[in-house]
Amino acid sequence: MKKTIYAMIILFAASALVIVSGCSDKKTDEKAKADSSQVYTCPMHPEVVSNEPGLCPKCNMNLVPKEKAHDHSEMESSSSMEHMPEMESSSESDSKVQQYTCGMHPQIIVNEPGICPICNMNLVPKIHKGRGDGAVLIDPITRQNMAVATTKVDSKKLTRTIRVYGQVSYRESEQFTINVKIQGYVEKLYINETGVHVKSGEPLLEIYSPELVAAQNEYLIAYKSFDSEDGRSSTVRPRLLGATYSRLKNWDITDEQIKRLNDSGEATMTMTIKSPYSGIVTDKFVQEGDHITPGQDLFKIADLSSVWISAYVYEQDLPYISYGQKVTITSPSLPGEEITSKIIYISPFLNSNRQAEIRVNIDNTKNRLKPAMFAEVRISTITPDHSIFIPRSAVINSGMRQLVFIETAPGEFRARDIKTGMVADGDLVEILEGLETGEEVVVSGQFMLDSETRLNEAIASNSGGGNAHQQH
Repeated sequence: MKKTIYAMIILFAASALVIVSGCSDKKTDEKAKADSSQVYTCPMHPEVVSNEPGLCPKCNMNLVPKEKAHDHSEMESSSSMEHMPEMESSSESDSKVQQYTCGMHPQIIVNEPGICPICNMNLVPKIHKGRGDGAVLIDPITRQNMAVATTKVDSKKLTRTIRVYGQVSYRESEQFTINVKIQGYVEKLYINETGVHVKSGEPLLEIYSPELVAAQNEYLIAYKSFDSEDGRSSTVRPRLLGATYSRLKNWDITDEQIKRLNDSGEATMTMTIKSPYSGIVTDKFVQEGDHITPGQDLFKIADLSSVWISAYVYEQDLPYISYGQKVTITSPSLPGEEITSKIIYISPFLNSNRQAEIRVNIDNTKNRLKPAMFAEVRISTITPDHSIFIPRSAVINSGMRQLVFIETAPGEFRARDIKTGMVADGDLVEILEGLETGEEVVVSGQFMLDSETRLNEAIASNSGGGNAHQQH
């Protein structure tokens, strides 16, 4: 009997051991199977997939466990089911609960202010969606938080002032070069430095020239021969006198010097060269004792009784300038003083900086303006008629189009395409098409309105595309 009981106990223990061992093996197999199905990926590079944990070969970040496909789908299904009632009732709750979103990531929407989990930007109040007709609706509290401000469209004569910098320069028509037409030697210089003011007829230098001495003697012989009784009756001697006289004149010998030669009856060893112009000596190319040749430059003289101011205007400003247009000029060398003049020249071509030169003539009889001085030139253009205008800050310029937001009703805003013209003083912009006086245009916060409009358009476009696909 005892043997039978012991045998049953041993048989029962063995069975239990087999059952426990089987369960353990089953759990181990399931764990191994689960471990073998677990894969790892990089958060930054999801294309990197590995069966074992480690580092991403592209960015060296730690690989993280990748969610299973069925788990992910279940989570998405569960999430969508959980959020379905909220999506259906969002239109009802929008007017009651203020939501917040990220300007850079509009998919982030929460019911409390905070920080975007993607870019760490402060969340801003979310604008209520429009009615599907392009309008954007916002409540007064959201409007205040967004600092949305409007102003009325108005009209008046606009003024555009162009400010350019220029320099005082010589008038090209008042610059002169003095040279000689004979060969000789400089015996004496009367003007021996630059910057000296000379008058017309003032002596510049004395020159000794054997050719000039010979020409004087020939002239005296012809003159004495013509002055006799036989000479006056002759037809050859007057022509000879005229030829020698013209020869001296061609060498810039003045009538006064020739008369003195007649009176003295003797040729001089040197002849004085006088200035034919008045002005400032800007350059001197000769020294006492120099040997000079015909055509050699000796002096350069500039008349500074009137000067130019040359300034350069960018091509976008050229439509607003014209010949004879009045300008106002100021200079650091004339503090507190303004000079008015008119444009006398507009260059027919642009320089390498895409600028056109303009010139203004200024009276400088008091010699207060010096060449190379800086000056500011202000050119004002006034529209002939009243023009519709708005602040330039109200315009959203995307490159291909320009638009503004109009408040059509309290809290209701719509985008409208416009065409702009001149940018006027006071940061105003002329409106050629798209607006009328009296309308309320948004001047602050319009970029948030534009962002919401684009988001609504994208959502509507995606929804329309999906419906079309299902119908198809």
